[in-house]
Amino acid sequence: MLTREAVDNYLESCLSLSQQTIAWYRKILGHFVAYCPTLPTKPEPIERFLASYKKKCNDETLRAYYRVLKTLYIFREHRYRESNPMRFIRTPCCKRKAIQTLDTPEQAMILSIGKNDRDCAILTLFLDSMIRCGESASLRREDISGNTIKVCGKTGERIVPISESTAHLLSHIGQGEYLFIGRRGPLTAEGISKIVKKYLKSLGIKKKLGPHLLRHTAATQFIENGGNPFVLQQILGHATLKATSEYVRLAATKMAAKQQFSAIQNGRHRCPKCGQLVFREKYEEGDNLVCICGWSGYLNGGQQHEQSNNVH
Repeated sequence: MLTREAVDNYLESCLSLSQQTIAWYRKILGHFVAYCPTLPTKPEPIERFLASYKKKCNDETLRAYYRVLKTLYIFREHRYRESNPMRFIRTPCCKRKAIQTLDTPEQAMILSIGKNDRDCAILTLFLDSMIRCGESASLRREDISGNTIKVCGKTGERIVPISESTAHLLSHIGQGEYLFIGRRGPLTAEGISKIVKKYLKSLGIKKKLGPHLLRHTAATQFIENGGNPFVLQQILGHATLKATSEYVRLAATKMAAKQQFSAIQNGRHRCPKCGQLVFREKYEEGDNLVCICGWSGYLNGGQQHEQSNNVH
């Protein structure tokens, strides 16, 4: 059977997928059609196809190619009872990468760097709503309702809360049907991404730049501030909690780094006068020690010393 026929037949069945996902599948499967004009029934041709892309793309993209081919063959296995060669192909290894986020000063700069109302609204929207770039490009004026916006993403339509300041910015840009307009009409996802990257680059931020950096930042802060992971899953538009758990893991790591300010950590040192646990006050110059009995001291090289009260 021709691979092209199999691919077209499969894509016609993907009724529950978003247009963005179908376009992504079509792109990957188009490469497969070019490499294997006849649909492979054994694993070896598929392995050679994946191997040919190993040097052309990163581990994450290669794994995405594998997943798309796997769904194609699972479809044919279930629909036509055909053999599935993907069962004999090992999933490509993909090292887990740490999620990158902006620190507080960088966030403050992002919110004040926009050169016009449209750009300010774009930057603020990503940090506030945590929506995807493609979802922002499809936003229409009718999708704004008070302090919420309706977005259409990978898992379908959902309602996302926004702040009053973001709603105010969105209500004061453009006059057309779509919210974000460029010189040639509505901005595409690529156009919006370029705007965000331009501002991030101008700040000298040395991270993977793009709207997703703002999405990661906002999602992590949501958890750090005590937000419910299940609520975050709905806001982000994740199909399962597995993807959302990455933000929980990152937030837990950040909060663990702040344990130096906890009561247990602060109380590792004892007062030489009364024997009570003392508390640490952190400063740029070092750590001061304070006891409730009035004794004070400082840490030098990890050693406890008494504060001198002599007047010179």
